[in-house]
Amino acid sequence: MASAAADRESSDASTSGANILPSMRRLLAGPIAGVCSRFVTYAPDTIKARLQVQGAAAGGGPAVYTGTWHAVVQVWRQEGLGGFYRGFGAVALGSVPGNLAYFGAYEAAKGLVPGSASLAGLLTHPADVVKTRLQVLSARADHAHLTAWSLARQMWAAEGPKAPDRVRPGLPRCS
Repeated sequence: MASAAADRESSDASTSGANILPSMRRLLAGPIAGVCSRFVTYAPDTIKARLQVQGAAAGGGPAVYTGTWHAVVQVWRQEGLGGFYRGFGAVALGSVPGNLAYFGAYEAAKGLVPGSASLAGLLTHPADVVKTRLQVLSARADHAHLTAWSLARQMWAAEGPKAPDRVRPGLPRCS
């Protein structure tokens, strides 16, 4: 009899633990997938952002790049691999809570919670703005010191809480 009770306790404990593990896997799958997908798409996104803003500063200016391939080659030659991933930390940090909120709410409510996508956007939008501003800055000496955190602090000090919604010359608003 004592053996049967011990087996039931062991079975109950393993069953409850087994239920937690798949839930945690599903909960963490979104943020992990989000960071991985952002890593894969970040370099082309950097090139796109630089092409979009070239010549957009006040007073215009000549185009820096003649096309996509020219931009890739120039960034590689002048900045190396790091030039394609400037600001990635901001994206990774924004992607984790955004995807956690989005997929966590989805898993918890299976689509019954209105606004879960809005919450994810609210969490990630400021990080995307910081990311875009870092992407379009070259690795010149006057920008080399900038990190995602230092730029975010500068934006907050100069523009306040509306910084993510302000369009700066040559720096597009991110969505």
